[in-house]
Amino acid sequence: MKSSILLIIAIFSLLFMIPTNNTSGLAMYPANNVNFHTSDQDCLIPCNDIIELLPRDAIPSIDQPTYRTVKEEDEDGYLKDTSKILGLIVDGVHFAYPYKILNYHEIVNDNIGGNDLAITYCPLTGSGISFNRSPVNNSEFGVSGRLYENNLIMYDRNTESYWSQMMATSIKGEEIGNALQTILTVETRWRAWKSLYPETLVLSRNTQIYNPTSYETNPYLGYDLRNSIRFKTSYDLDVEPYNLYSLKTNTMIVQINNETMLFPFTELSSYSVINEVISGTPVIIVTDPFNDLSLAFSPKLNDGKLLSEFTQAAFEGLDPEDTFNLPVYRDSSDTIWNFKGIAIKGKHKGEQLTQLYSYNAYWFAAIIFHPHSKIFPQDATSKLVENSINLFNNRPGEKNNNPKELGISSTINVSFTLIIAIYIIRRKK
Repeated sequence: MKSSILLIIAIFSLLFMIPTNNTSGLAMYPANNVNFHTSDQDCLIPCNDIIELLPRDAIPSIDQPTYRTVKEEDEDGYLKDTSKILGLIVDGVHFAYPYKILNYHEIVNDNIGGNDLAITYCPLTGSGISFNRSPVNNSEFGVSGRLYENNLIMYDRNTESYWSQMMATSIKGEEIGNALQTILTVETRWRAWKSLYPETLVLSRNTQIYNPTSYETNPYLGYDLRNSIRFKTSYDLDVEPYNLYSLKTNTMIVQINNETMLFPFTELSSYSVINEVISGTPVIIVTDPFNDLSLAFSPKLNDGKLLSEFTQAAFEGLDPEDTFNLPVYRDSSDTIWNFKGIAIKGKHKGEQLTQLYSYNAYWFAAIIFHPHSKIFPQDATSKLVENSINLFNNRPGEKNNNPKELGISSTINVSFTLIIAIYIIRRKK
């Protein structure tokens, strides 16, 4: 048994040591490592583009999650204020899923209020997406060990069909071509989520799969800072629009009807509020770069009235309990709105805007999976007004965390071997 474990670790050590210093900046996976198909007719996408990396369930999903309160989590001290999480609201109940845990499991299957859900995160593409599992007869999802364009391929445990996370579609098997139903999920930092929803529950690291101390280590340390792609990809660094941004630039993806628009966070940091039109639909994009938080709202009220000309507003004279210490916005009627999309002052006080679906991913994945998207700001349809208020300073108890001023080195090497070793050695029998 021990020799088998060492052999597997050695194999994957070699796989992850593929050089990344080629002239294109991309690390390519050997094409002859694919053994997934008999012909391309078996797959919704070219079968040769699917990489078999690990055995099925070598990365174990969490199928019996447990949760803690904010008080319990903060007393434990595991999550830092700056820790990234996926936030979810189901029937008025709020949940937070730390990336520090999702890095090791990628999928959480849960039933919340009678809703069978799958909360998913792919560390290689930086994409967090949640799904309703009812279209697949409430089947649990598992990690297949396969990748398409570096992105997670899941499988459902009823039909064993394979599903691309970012396509939200089955790419092979009985369910091929069928789509999953996505649900609103918010990516942000722990401090912002617990400020917005202090009653939130947070996924516990007592998963009964690994020792809780395992989750102290980031197996992808520095990956988000490296300007390289680990496995086989169609990304072309020398061609627009691929080369417009660094590979790992966090990018907001907003999809309305059949149109998609990409909002790189390097651009969003200059515009706390954007009035945009996507597929003929007015959209308001609000951003707090301090917390890597960006949301999309419809400016149309329940009575059909369409609001316009949203701009950044000042905090002065507003109750912190209404603002959550997050940016606020003003519309043309002089109504002030908070980051939940609730009017806290003015003509429409008490009304709430409808949040629209969006998710985030690294730039390289966003443009690969949405190649015909509009891109902000070059495809913007409205006049752009840069921030007039510094969103990084003057927050009680916080230092200046402007990402443009952090000066973080991008030379940290990623120890992918570590995650393989932990998966195999620490996994419970």
